[in-house]
Amino acid sequence: MKKLFIFLVSLFVVVTTFAEGHLLFKGVEIDGNIAQFSKKIEDKGYKRIYTDEGDACMLSGSFAGFDGCQIAILSTTNDHIVWKVVVYLPEQTSWYALKARYDEFKSSLTDKYGIPALDNHYFSSPYYEGDGYELQALNNDKCNYTTGYELGNGVVYMDLYGAGYGKGQVRILYEDDANKELKNKAKKNSMSSDL
Repeated sequence: MKKLFIFLVSLFVVVTTFAEGHLLFKGVEIDGNIAQFSKKIEDKGYKRIYTDEGDACMLSGSFAGFDGCQIAILSTTNDHIVWKVVVYLPEQTSWYALKARYDEFKSSLTDKYGIPALDNHYFSSPYYEGDGYELQALNNDKCNYTTGYELGNGVVYMDLYGAGYGKGQVRILYEDDANKELKNKAKKNSMSSDL
């Protein structure tokens, strides 16, 4: 009984630690105005390559030891509060290199966040792994590799992303729950007022 009590207390501490505050990206809370947030990320060595009227911006730089990554920062439309960060790792032209990179990041994320809440890996007909057309399947939305982690204050998930003919990328997404809710409310209010 005592061991069960200690286990439950430890579990509570872990869960509340993850649930406090906003989700972090590169040690920065995914929160606040997009201009302020992107400046904090730029201060970590990233270069701004695109801004879209305060709703989104794109940065480039190194991520997890890989040069040539792109970082997309997305905000709510009304008040420009950051709710999502997307990392695009460099493109791969080989299925086996792409899958190896996916597996490497999945292993690292699982070490950090625990067992994934979502883990799908499959091809849709007429494609299958080993047919030599895996990247074509990916670019035709016939390949689904997705792994997701629920953290109490947000989600981190990764997938394989079709980057054009014969290319693919590993994409890692960080979504803050509280600010995603703000985005969803703003969208719902906008739709409601238009209807």
